[in-house]
Amino acid sequence: MSHAQLDTSGLWVNVDSILITSTRITNNWTETTQSLSDKDLTDKKEFLHQYSLEESLNHIPGVFSLNNTNAAQDLRVSIRGFGSRSNFGVRGIKFIIDGIPESTPDGQTQLDAVPLGLLRNVEVIKGPSSVLYGNASGGVISLNTLSEYNHNLLKGPLLETRISYGSYNTSQLQLTYGHKQGKTSYVFHANQLASDGYRGHSAFVNRNLKIRTDHTFSKFSKINLMVDFLSSPKAEDPGALTLEEVDVARSAARTRNVEFQTGESINNLKTSVNYELKAAPNRTLNLYGFYVSRKFDGKLPFQTGGIVDLNRNYFGQGATYTINTYKQNYNATFTYGYDLANQLDNRIRYSNLNGEKGAVDVMQAESFKSAGLYILSRFDLGQLKLNGGLRYDYNDIGLRDDLFFGQDDSGTKTFAKFSHSLGVSYSIDASTGLYLNYATGFETPSLVELLNNPASINGFNETLEPQQSKNIELGVKFELSEKINAQVALFKVNTDGELIPFQLDTFPDRTFFRNAGTTVRTGLELEGTYQLTPELSGALSLTFASYKFDEFSIAGNDLSGNVLPGLPASQASFSVQYKSPFGLNVRTENSYIGKLYLQNENASTVDSYFLSNLYLNYSYLWKNVDVRPFLGLKNIFNTSYFDNIRINASNSRYYEPAPGFNVFGGIKIRV
Repeated sequence: MSHAQLDTSGLWVNVDSILITSTRITNNWTETTQSLSDKDLTDKKEFLHQYSLEESLNHIPGVFSLNNTNAAQDLRVSIRGFGSRSNFGVRGIKFIIDGIPESTPDGQTQLDAVPLGLLRNVEVIKGPSSVLYGNASGGVISLNTLSEYNHNLLKGPLLETRISYGSYNTSQLQLTYGHKQGKTSYVFHANQLASDGYRGHSAFVNRNLKIRTDHTFSKFSKINLMVDFLSSPKAEDPGALTLEEVDVARSAARTRNVEFQTGESINNLKTSVNYELKAAPNRTLNLYGFYVSRKFDGKLPFQTGGIVDLNRNYFGQGATYTINTYKQNYNATFTYGYDLANQLDNRIRYSNLNGEKGAVDVMQAESFKSAGLYILSRFDLGQLKLNGGLRYDYNDIGLRDDLFFGQDDSGTKTFAKFSHSLGVSYSIDASTGLYLNYATGFETPSLVELLNNPASINGFNETLEPQQSKNIELGVKFELSEKINAQVALFKVNTDGELIPFQLDTFPDRTFFRNAGTTVRTGLELEGTYQLTPELSGALSLTFASYKFDEFSIAGNDLSGNVLPGLPASQASFSVQYKSPFGLNVRTENSYIGKLYLQNENASTVDSYFLSNLYLNYSYLWKNVDVRPFLGLKNIFNTSYFDNIRINASNSRYYEPAPGFNVFGGIKIRV
């Protein structure tokens, strides 16, 4: 028997500089003109529970997540406050996985299909980025999974299994196989995660399957094919509590949610293709296409329209054509591109009679078609780099009311917008870059938000309009040898027509939306990593921000100057990792979350809190098999805090309590 460390000999890593691809023009990290974080997850994920994407995002400044444990509502993620309004899933942030959009055309993202065990790195663009990805790009999160491009599959087949068990009867089983034969590589990954949940009525089962094939035709062209499948037959929703109910029993479900049997079941199939052709030494064509079919059945804690039967199909296609020009005094890159997408939802809503289907209340077909055309440019003038972009997006939204009685609530809406950006970076030396960037963004209401109409259960909320943002940021980036990476950014974002959620006591548990005048976001973000020795490394991130209504009033009540609810003004995190020569590896992650407000009126707050997690694994070789037992201790100080806050909730039901001290452990075996 011998000790083993993480095998990095098969990783293809550029040690001279971090290359960024989510900007659609590849740049060195220090030369990008945006606040952008790039995290290598290959080593970190070995320690994690792989329970939620939050584990991979929780130490990036400007990024805040909630709802880590309610599988029925899915993870909520915000970047500089964009996305915070969501009552379930993600809004306002564009998610890209392996170069393919995961977000729907109308700006919604569910993260239940992300193969957490396959993640290799994450790139996060902070601030409005509509010039890159169009509607609902208040930030961009690009995830990349295992492939021949980040793991050397030529060394031989990769066969890996991972088994874990933890608190609340949480179990997970993963199987991964990868191999390359000739010009073709294959990756197969299957995962099942199941749990009874910390709270009552919060059990879930989630099964994922991903198949990826990469084929190189020649040194000039290659293709990538992927199939992703999700089956989640059960995800119960325990609901939100009042503070008085929390004091009585933190882990209890809301009685009404149990009575109405709230929760969801999902089947999701995604197929996609990427093709790259080097048409000439300085010209590259990229094509992509995808198709997604999603079947959703959900039960909500109210009667009228409380059972949802949704069949969603959305598909898209896009292309980029990049031209590189090399002159004596400068180099220039131009990327021309387009994105097309079409979302078709067939929605039926029934009365929820204590979990049983009643009469049909809503029957309608919804569509959201989007088309974007853009040009991006980059000029390299030695130490000075200029980036610019212009994009036009057209969004066509339709509703066909198929209910055979009552008023016909069919309708259409169109939203069109130009977006632009201009940035400059200056390389002080090979390791340090200054940048200044200006960019605009826009976000249309999603179909769900448009259809949650306080005036009627059917039809569009005709009062909703897109929100529009202007972002300016100044920053400095350091890439000092292989030991230190650091970034400091100052930003200011002004938004007109901020989309804000609210609830009415007369319609409990239904969330509606309104445009809230103007808001202003300002802040300072700092992050850094340090490799003290080959065995000892650390990371630090800090966020100090102000998210406020600039002009906003409701029914004569002036809320200008109030803080946007659901967002902490300050966040801090630090991690330390030690990899001993004897095979024992230790990682500690610590986070501070500042207080946040619960409603627009700022009448009440959630106190700040501190969380600390400890992870251990041990590596050894047994007959050329890498055996790696692991153990995780989460919330080791048993802090009482809230996993989710439902902002502006009716009847003071804001709180979804988080678990206290909990553990998981297991073993990973790699052949």
